[in-house]
Amino acid sequence: VPNAFIPTSNGVNSEFGPIGENLDFASYKMIIVDGNGNSVFESTSPDFMWNGRINNIGDEAKPGFYLWEIKTMDEFGNVQTKKGRVNLIRN
Repeated sequence: VPNAFIPTSNGVNSEFGPIGENLDFASYKMIIVDGNGNSVFESTSPDFMWNGRINNIGDEAKPGFYLWEIKTMDEFGNVQTKKGRVNLIRN
């Protein structure tokens, strides 16, 4: 998972989400919140990434740090939770 992205970078690092191979999960959920704990984006597919807008359709989110949490479950029922922060950069 990257630690920064620039939504206006014309397709180069312009969305935020997990990157890699073998991202097939029985269950997946990513939540991104602002510094006040307000949800700005949720996804149930690793292919559906955050574009820097509120819920991907609303106003542009302000530049700065956001907290993310990804919960996954594999086909055997093993659950993993990862947390971190991402810096949304606007030019």
